[in-house]
Amino acid sequence: MRVAIYARHSSDKQSKSTRDQIARCKAWCAQKYYMVSDVFFDETISGANVQNRPGIRNLIKALLLNNFDKIVCEDLSRLSRDQEDIAAFYKKLLFLDIPLETISDGEINELHIGLKGTMNALYLKDLADKTKRGMIAAVLNGSVPGGKTYGYDLVREFKNDEPVRGLRKINQHEAEIIRTIFNDYVDGNTLSQICTRLNRMAIPSPKDKKWNKTTLIGTVERKTGLLRQTLYKGVVTFNKMAYKKHPDTGNRLSIIRPENEWIRVPLPELTIIEEPLFDKVQGMIEARSSINKELKNQRAVMKQDERLEENRKAVKQHRSRQIKQRRYQLQLISRKLHCADHNKSIISIRSGVYICPVKNCRNRNLHRAPLVELTRQSMKTLNVTKLKQYLKSLEQEKREYEKQQILLHRNLDLKRTEIRSILDQFSKAKIRTETRRYLDEKEQECQRFIYEINQLQKDIDARKVLTDKELKEIISRFQTLLLLNEIEPEDEYVLEQLNSFILQANLSSVWDDHALEYQTSITIDFDFKKVLKISKP
Repeated sequence: MRVAIYARHSSDKQSKSTRDQIARCKAWCAQKYYMVSDVFFDETISGANVQNRPGIRNLIKALLLNNFDKIVCEDLSRLSRDQEDIAAFYKKLLFLDIPLETISDGEINELHIGLKGTMNALYLKDLADKTKRGMIAAVLNGSVPGGKTYGYDLVREFKNDEPVRGLRKINQHEAEIIRTIFNDYVDGNTLSQICTRLNRMAIPSPKDKKWNKTTLIGTVERKTGLLRQTLYKGVVTFNKMAYKKHPDTGNRLSIIRPENEWIRVPLPELTIIEEPLFDKVQGMIEARSSINKELKNQRAVMKQDERLEENRKAVKQHRSRQIKQRRYQLQLISRKLHCADHNKSIISIRSGVYICPVKNCRNRNLHRAPLVELTRQSMKTLNVTKLKQYLKSLEQEKREYEKQQILLHRNLDLKRTEIRSILDQFSKAKIRTETRRYLDEKEQECQRFIYEINQLQKDIDARKVLTDKELKEIISRFQTLLLLNEIEPEDEYVLEQLNSFILQANLSSVWDDHALEYQTSITIDFDFKKVLKISKP
């Protein structure tokens, strides 16, 4: 009898569970003299729904193809803990006349589906309640649920050889930034002004990106955002969200609980902002939000012509802002500057002035004109020798690709010889289903070898050898572009070409004892692929 085995585990802490289930099922099949034709499994996926499990979906597809005569699994809960899903799955099995067998209960019938399905569903509900109770108890004992919060560092401690989760301590550097943000907001600065100031100071945001308004204010419904984080006043707020799975898609959805169900626990040792200041900021947020609501209500009672006139003004302002944004003057160094000391991209703090985002770096207050001139001079170092070195590295890659291609040809010949020997043996006998399936697999392997050989051939063809004359012509065109850039620095066509030839312009500053100042130098990492494709200017 041909059987299919199915296994599943729901947590990454049970990494060996699926393997153990499969081994146990195979031993069971060996005792019963079953022939295992296929194995399906899902790892670190909950049993609450079947829609989001690729293993169970593939099992259902194989059912319809009649690839086996029975399904074996360790327990009914491995298939699903949802009553509706397990009943629907069993209904399909009845229609296809395929029995279901588990090691724990043997042959499954309608009674098992009803009783065990109910027990598994109750287990899920009980597990959710216990998890919630455990989380509340952990918070009451001083732990903070969730991931990393800006302003705090995670604390690694062990108790009885087990890690204690949820412990935090104040990060003094980030805490000072938080205090500055709260004070700026109280002083009347807008969210945009606060974000602009932080970005100009090259202070990374909580996600190591630029600061924006949503980072500070979040959403009204969820009370998120840095300015609304109650942990800063020493109160942890949780149980805001309820997470449920969609009954049709199985996707996990977040639903906001009513505010009276939120749980707040004081943790005074984590206080960064004094409560009066925090409450004052909340009042200002509500006041500003009320003003926006009033504007919306005022718009709702406007007459049609008044609303159309306001729309025209808004569109006009939007277009003017778009035009300003598009007036971006391309420079030779645009988006190419890189700090060689800290491996960070150089950023612009205002028009024509650049700094490294790393604090106390020597590459600070760098002006555009000298940087452009240094970049242009460094680009003049490109010559035929560098192009030859690059092409030499391509020749090495080409030889490697050719070796791989030869090996693939050998493997392809071996597979073809294997297929021919099988066909010769069965020339007079009837080829059975299993033999045909085995031959199909071997043919697929041959097709994969042919595909990889063709891909390697494309890589080999792309690495053609250029003569010295061709290389000199390329360098001549490159130098002509540099000369045109010196004569006409604002020519966007030339700037686009030269800028595209630069992968990185690496900056480093060294102290000069004679000049008593830092001397900046630039080395260029060229995009040789684009340089070799340069057209006549």
